[in-house]
Amino acid sequence: MPKANRKSPTEKETTRQESRRFEIGGVLMIAVGLFALTAIARFDVGIAGYWTHTILEYLFGLGAFIPPLALIFLGARYIYHPRAMAVKTRDTAWIIYFVLGLITLHWWYVPTGQEIQPSWFPQYGGALGGAGLLCLRTLFGETGVKIALLVILVVNTIFVSKWTVTDGVNFVKGKAQPHWEKASDKVKETVEAHRHVETTPTEQKQRAQFFDFDKSKKPPVNDAPAPERTTKAAVTPFTPPAAAPAAAPEPSWTQPEPDTDTEQVKPDIAPAKPKNDRADYKLPPLSLLTKTRQSTTDTQAEVAENAQKLEELLASFGVETKITHASRGPSVTRYELEPGPGVKVSKIVNLADDIALQLAATDVRIEAPIPGKAAVGIEVPNREISSVGLREVLACDEFQHAVGGIAVGLGEDITGQPVITDLAKMPHLLVAGSTGSGKSVCINTLVASILLRSYPDEVKLILIDPKVVELAQYNHIPHLLTPVVTDVKKAAGVLRWAVREMENRYRLFASAKVRNITGYNEANPDSPLPLVVIIIDELADLMMVAPHDVEDAIARLAQMARAAGLHLVLATQRPSVDVLTGTIKANIPSRISFAVSSQIDSRTILDMAGAEKLLGKGDMLFYPIGAPKPRRVQGAFISDADVEKLVEYIKKQGQPEYNETVVQPAAEAEEAQQPRWEDELLPDAIRMVMDTEQASVSMLQRRFRVGYTRAGRLIDTMENMGIVGPSLGSKARDILLTKDEVEELLARYEGDSEA
Repeated sequence: MPKANRKSPTEKETTRQESRRFEIGGVLMIAVGLFALTAIARFDVGIAGYWTHTILEYLFGLGAFIPPLALIFLGARYIYHPRAMAVKTRDTAWIIYFVLGLITLHWWYVPTGQEIQPSWFPQYGGALGGAGLLCLRTLFGETGVKIALLVILVVNTIFVSKWTVTDGVNFVKGKAQPHWEKASDKVKETVEAHRHVETTPTEQKQRAQFFDFDKSKKPPVNDAPAPERTTKAAVTPFTPPAAAPAAAPEPSWTQPEPDTDTEQVKPDIAPAKPKNDRADYKLPPLSLLTKTRQSTTDTQAEVAENAQKLEELLASFGVETKITHASRGPSVTRYELEPGPGVKVSKIVNLADDIALQLAATDVRIEAPIPGKAAVGIEVPNREISSVGLREVLACDEFQHAVGGIAVGLGEDITGQPVITDLAKMPHLLVAGSTGSGKSVCINTLVASILLRSYPDEVKLILIDPKVVELAQYNHIPHLLTPVVTDVKKAAGVLRWAVREMENRYRLFASAKVRNITGYNEANPDSPLPLVVIIIDELADLMMVAPHDVEDAIARLAQMARAAGLHLVLATQRPSVDVLTGTIKANIPSRISFAVSSQIDSRTILDMAGAEKLLGKGDMLFYPIGAPKPRRVQGAFISDADVEKLVEYIKKQGQPEYNETVVQPAAEAEEAQQPRWEDELLPDAIRMVMDTEQASVSMLQRRFRVGYTRAGRLIDTMENMGIVGPSLGSKARDILLTKDEVEELLARYEGDSEA
């Protein structure tokens, strides 16, 4: 018999080299895939990782993690089956599934006409999904997109699986047949049973009346003709709204003398027991603020003219609408449009630039639809902006009769009604806007509102002003817990004090068996706890000096401080993602946005566009917690002279009682040298660093399964204790102590902790 063909040594060596080459290629593919996954998870992977994460998120959006996983799978297949790398039909089908998912995700969330806007890419289907959706919409239209996506899904499923359409129909038919027969039998039994039931003459008459369509028995119909919708050719004249009634007489703000025999009750915040300082203190009268001159210009003709132009413009574009109402506010007028049958809201939204051109307006904002109404709102800037004074806003009944909480006046809405909100219910507020948009004036109105209705023992203020000049006029008022903080380094310590105060209050609540500050004050009327409002006028300056400490403290307060009676007001003129981080935004749901320069800034503040179309000078979008959409408000104005008069009136009634523990740089420095034993992982982390002789944040993350912030805090604590040296950039930290010295140090600190 002939001998079997055997490979020569040269052929074997060639095969081994090819196999080694395949293995190296597979390992490299797996490594690249793992690196990309690490970059997407936002681990510290340097500039290359940052750009990898940015590119993948830009291209694939929420599906950015799929290509790295596919690359890892292909690398493994390349190692074990080097000959099976040809692209198969099933591989192509899975790629189609991936692209189809990105297109569907983009189609579900992104409005028509904004498919390839870069701001939508990271949030939904990426550039790939946006481009695919744009192609489908251009080729097939909105209805055709749904059909095309469904057809592609069905055809692709047939390719991937062994099923056919016939198999699917037969499967559904086989499952539904028994249930159908059972239901049919039950219906037959019910019909047979009802046939033998005798009915009384009254029941027969009632059944006959139910089906009686005699016109003489129908209710009378109104003789007035039904309103006709506006057609494309005909335009109905618009009747402007009647002039607003005269303002009600300003209420008297003279503080009544306290009655020692009766006790005033407030439902939200339990009142403190009357004290001598409360009896001697009188709330500032509203007459300290200057009245604002009201405009006497007749605007009815302007509103009617714009309404007529608006209807004619929309009719010329083939949009059948009818203007039902117009509301003139201090800065803008909103025209409410009722779309005709079959008119898409998106068609009206896409005409914003044409509307602005026709009405000679600087910009037009369209609210589609108006919350609670079956109408579209078109907001057109007024030719003359009316100033809104804080005195007129606070003179309303809602502010005058507010009980409990921290009521503040913001301004007037688009209908001219005062906007009063409760800071205690927000419970925290984020204020952002570009320079000169009215942000600092808004902060002053918030502080003035608090001072006008709150006693010093009811509400305490902590004002942080890195700009030095914005809040300095409030120094030496009795409401302050500490002088206005202008040192950025001390500001981080103030936030840490607030966290400690919150924790101390929760311990008091636990001992008193109550859930919040209201219950505690009701149980302890002799020693009630005041509400504390922390106002930071420029958050960006704090984030530049101590970003991790400030972010951690703000997140902790925003998550837990509401029940403890601590409330945050954060203001910034730089609404970028490194200042308004995801952690801060997630825990502060109430927002105020003034005019910003770009749509990206608006999305950073409000998570939606719109603030880039504001007019400035106090024009804001107020987005409180629980609201479906932002509310447009013209901010109230208070002058520096009014602030000075208000502060001088309050200063004459008492001196501040500062809490020296709020700002203590020396004590903080001493505390920083001590290990943070509230973290139970610190001893184990120290021993692991000594065993491995490596002090790495990423190593602590992997070993103890903690986040970057906590692992970095552990390393910083070891540096403060003198165990490891300072950071040397890309090099590892030096280990400064021996194992024996560390064990002795741990034993001493643990002994002190037990003592």
